[in-house]
Amino acid sequence: MPGVLATRTLRDPKERIATLLVVPFMNCGAKLPVYAVLIAAFFPRNRARMLFILTMLSWAFALFAAKIIRATILKGPKTPFVMELPPYRVPTIKGLLIHSWERTWQYIKKAGTIILGISIVLWAMMTFPGLSEKQMAAFAGRESGLESAFLASPQVKESIGGREGLERLDSLYAQYRRALRESDDAALAGLEESPLFPVVRTAVSIEQGKGTAAIHDKANLAVAEQYVQLRKGMHEMTARRQQAMLDRTVAGWMGRALEVVTRPLGFDYRINIALVGGFAAKEVVVSTLGTAYSLGEIDPESADSLSQRLKNDSHWNPLMAFTLLVFIMLYVPCFATVLIMSKESSWRWAAFSIGFNLVTAYIVALLISKGGGLLGLGA
Repeated sequence: MPGVLATRTLRDPKERIATLLVVPFMNCGAKLPVYAVLIAAFFPRNRARMLFILTMLSWAFALFAAKIIRATILKGPKTPFVMELPPYRVPTIKGLLIHSWERTWQYIKKAGTIILGISIVLWAMMTFPGLSEKQMAAFAGRESGLESAFLASPQVKESIGGREGLERLDSLYAQYRRALRESDDAALAGLEESPLFPVVRTAVSIEQGKGTAAIHDKANLAVAEQYVQLRKGMHEMTARRQQAMLDRTVAGWMGRALEVVTRPLGFDYRINIALVGGFAAKEVVVSTLGTAYSLGEIDPESADSLSQRLKNDSHWNPLMAFTLLVFIMLYVPCFATVLIMSKESSWRWAAFSIGFNLVTAYIVALLISKGGGLLGLGA
C-alpha cells in the first residue's frame, strides 16, 4: 500500500500507472507470515536461501511485467529519472518514537478491523451450517465402537477395566507427552507412580519407533499396541469428521466450486478458501489455513503447529508448497491496496490489476507445477 501511494511522485502518467500495476508483485510484510509457515514446513534447511529466491523472483516478475506493460497497453517515450533528495539530518529520539507509534497504531487498526473482521467472517463460513445431528451422532457412534472394541480385549479388561479406566489412560498419556515435551522431570517422576504408567510409556515408545524387544512385560506390551491402534483409529475418524464438517459449510462449497480451476495447480478446497481470504489481507491466509487444518481438534495441548500439520498432510509436498508460495507472491493485491489503486488512478485500472495479477500468477504457478511434475519433483 505505501508503494502504491509513492507512485504519485512520478510525473509521467503512463509510467505512474505502469509502476502502480507492478508494485503488487513485490514482497511485502503481509506476505512474510505465509512464507514463514510454508518455508519452515518444507524447506527448513534452506530458509534464508528460499526467502532470497522469492525476493529475487518478485523483482524479476515486476521488472518483466513493467516491460510488457510499457511495450503494449502503455506505450510512450521514456522520461529521464531525476530524483531530488532532501537534506539528510540525524533523526531525533522524539521523531523516531512518533513515527514508530504511527506505524504501530496503523497496523493495530488494520489487524483489529480488516484482518480480524475477515478472519471472523471466514471462520463463520467454515463453521456453518455444518453437520446435522444425525451425522454427528453417526461419527460419535463409530468412535464409541472403536473404544468398545478396544475395551473388549481380555488383556485390556484385566489391566484397564472399563471406560473410566480408558479416560484415566488418556489423561495419563496426555500428561506424559506434555511432560516429555517440556522436559519436566518432576512431573515425570509423579506420573511413574500410576499403575497405568508402563502401558503409556510403552505406547509412546511404539509411536516414536523405538524398539520393544527389551520390554519383558508382554501383557503391558499387548495393551500398549492395542492402545496405539485405538489412537490411530480415533485420529483417522477425527480427520474424516473434520473434512465432512468443512465440506458442509459455505466456505467448503465455495472451495469445492473453485477446485475446477485450481485442480491443475494441485490446490484443494482448503487452500482455495485461504486464497479467497487472502484477497482481504495476505495475513489472513495463515489464519484461514490454521482454521481449516485444526477444526475439531480433540486435545489443544497436543495440537501441532500449522507448519507441522501441512508437512504431515499427504496432499502436500515441497513442489506444491513452492507453487503456492509463487502464486501468493503474484496473485491479486489485497483489498486495501485495490482501494488505494482506484483512488490513485481509477477503478478500471484497479480491476485490470486484479485480472492481470491473477492470470499471471495462474500461468506461472501452472508452469511450475507441471514442470516440476515432469521432473519428478512432486513425488
